[in-house]
Amino acid sequence: MFNNLDGLDFTGNTKAGMQTIQYMGSKAKLVDFIENAMDWYFGNVVHDTNVRTFFDAFSGSGRVAYHFHDRFKVITNDKQTFTKVICDAYMCNQSSPAFYKPFIDALNSIKASDYESLRYEGLVDGFFVDNYSTDYNNGSAVGDDGFNKIWITDNAKIIEIARNLIDCWFDEGKLDDIQKNVLLLTLMLAVSKVSNIVGHQNGYLKNWSSNTKKDIVFILPELDTHHTFNHENMTGDVFENGKVSCDIAYFDPRMARTMSK
Repeated sequence: MFNNLDGLDFTGNTKAGMQTIQYMGSKAKLVDFIENAMDWYFGNVVHDTNVRTFFDAFSGSGRVAYHFHDRFKVITNDKQTFTKVICDAYMCNQSSPAFYKPFIDALNSIKASDYESLRYEGLVDGFFVDNYSTDYNNGSAVGDDGFNKIWITDNAKIIEIARNLIDCWFDEGKLDDIQKNVLLLTLMLAVSKVSNIVGHQNGYLKNWSSNTKKDIVFILPELDTHHTFNHENMTGDVFENGKVSCDIAYFDPRMARTMSK
């Protein structure tokens, strides 16, 4: 389509305020280029009031969707459920930081020393701790099963307690779907700062990196509370979610050779 891209601005700028997960194939540095390419091909489409809806069919970490969220009604889709979590938090939240403060404070008060009693009571099941963590072991992140681990055990205990606590608050009616996803995003961002990874979710280091030894801290991301459009975020196969009516459909090409398998 783009036989000649002369004159397009490729600055790599991205909207301030959005924090999201480390994601192989993220378009963080391409969003301005994508917008300028659309203008170049369609003719200033971003500012055309007759163009109202933008469908991001494979939304991933939500970078492209968020870039256009204040200019179009955005519809997102991805098979990964974390995509809906991210997009709900950034594009659909209407609750103030004051609403979230007691929940954030509660998450930050979690102690790893409480884990064993909670597990005995059946309030946590060991999924995070047993599968993805090990002790410091003189700097080695290799577990007893021979696999590299993501978290030092104490942080994994806090992560597991936090994940289950958010579900409990939701089940008790203290959170709606969007508010739950805001706290899940907060958890995801906190986890990313203590994870033993090398830039994407499939690469775990054999030795603990310096950040993994830090205490996990929960910080509410900067979120809008008022939105120009009512955005929609879906999870599932794009070809099985029914017909989507939109003015612009954005299909993100596959980025990794392994994905073709």
